[in-house]
Amino acid sequence: MLSESLGTLWSLCPAKGRERSSKRKVAAAWKSLKPQPTIEAVSDSLRLWIDSDEWSREDGRFVPALDRWLRDRKFEIEPAPRTDHRSQKADAEFTEDLDIEALKL
Repeated sequence: MLSESLGTLWSLCPAKGRERSSKRKVAAAWKSLKPQPTIEAVSDSLRLWIDSDEWSREDGRFVPALDRWLRDRKFEIEPAPRTDHRSQKADAEFTEDLDIEALKL
């Protein structure tokens, strides 16, 4: 059974991360962390990862199991923030369509 603080972490995690893990594995991963981080720091990091490009892409396809995320100490890494890929793609297409030579006077 998860402690109340780990239960909060579990509920914050996206569904894909919970599907790929179990509460027992999360508890074991948490106990194995040396040095032990604070639950607040891990929760804050988890919130950043939830809003990251990597985890929001393709309906959460790249969200790892929560126990693996803990074991790999991903909470110590700041993820790249989410960007609007649609506007980047439109900008790239616009640039490709430009004929620079035709624009020269």
